[in-house]
Amino acid sequence: MRMTREELKEKWFTSWNDSLHDIVAVQYGDEPLIKYTQNEYDKFQKLTGTLANIEAVAAYIYSQNGNYDEYRTLVGSVIIAEDGRVLCGDVNVKYRGKIHNIIINRMYGFYKLDILRMSSGKVVGFSNVDGQGSPSIYTEEMDKDLIERILNDSMEDYGYGIQKFMECAREMYAQDSVNHIMEKRFGVRK
Repeated sequence: MRMTREELKEKWFTSWNDSLHDIVAVQYGDEPLIKYTQNEYDKFQKLTGTLANIEAVAAYIYSQNGNYDEYRTLVGSVIIAEDGRVLCGDVNVKYRGKIHNIIINRMYGFYKLDILRMSSGKVVGFSNVDGQGSPSIYTEEMDKDLIERILNDSMEDYGYGIQKFMECAREMYAQDSVNHIMEKRFGVRK
């Protein structure tokens, strides 16, 4: 169930600027926090030093993909191109009281999908052939049934940005459901 505007401002975002964005619409992915366009890129071109370094990634994404929307929600961030392609994202899905992190990267020629859960000193997860894999030598493969349940979570409280991300994750998994995480864990050499 969605939190109200007042609950969000009281609990998480006490200094939220109401004149810029509707806090509920942004935090639940109904609308993007940032619409990156040529105007934003022109502002970046005038930055120097540390500010230019901080904004460099956003500018590079724009230079490679054109206009995009960035959704920063309570469960994670998603970047969606103007044509509707999910470029990348990192979203947490809670299933049976445990947090599962879904990571997508479809930029720069990558087609990466990872689903990871950190638990009791080990990583349980899924990684497609292009995925990043596990950051730990202590890794187990995630059960296919669990992967499908996580991917099919309705995320009913969340809007367009998160729904589009979950749809993309399901499509990517349908195209490559072989789990490569054990060959991609930290410390394993090819």
